[in-house]
Amino acid sequence: WYLQAWDRGREGWRTFRLDRADEVHVTTFSVVPRTPPEAQLGSGPEAWPCDVRVRYRCPGEAVARRVAHHGRVIDSGAGWCLLEAWGRDVDELAWHLLWIALDLDTTVEPLSAPVAAAFARLQGRVAASLGG
Repeated sequence: WYLQAWDRGREGWRTFRLDRADEVHVTTFSVVPRTPPEAQLGSGPEAWPCDVRVRYRCPGEAVARRVAHHGRVIDSGAGWCLLEAWGRDVDELAWHLLWIALDLDTTVEPLSAPVAAAFARLQGRVAASLGG
């Protein structure tokens, strides 16, 4: 199950997986009515505006369990796997791909220019946050 909601922090629409919700918090935030974008219910790359390829140094089954309907392992062997993933925003997708690498304690190698550029932007944001 997914929830489409306005993210006040990012000032944009996001899709949240409900199985990842840990807690519910009551707030005093006011609700501003917004017209949501058309829902994208497709489960393949044709339903999403961006698609990328990356390589992980781990078995494909471990990665496949973490991408749900937003990617597929298209090749696996000799201790690595090739993943094709898709989403609405390449930067948001890059965060997710890096989370997978962190969760699996492995490396991820960008194989397409858009995700390589997104990784570089994220690296810059992290470095700026750390004062470096």
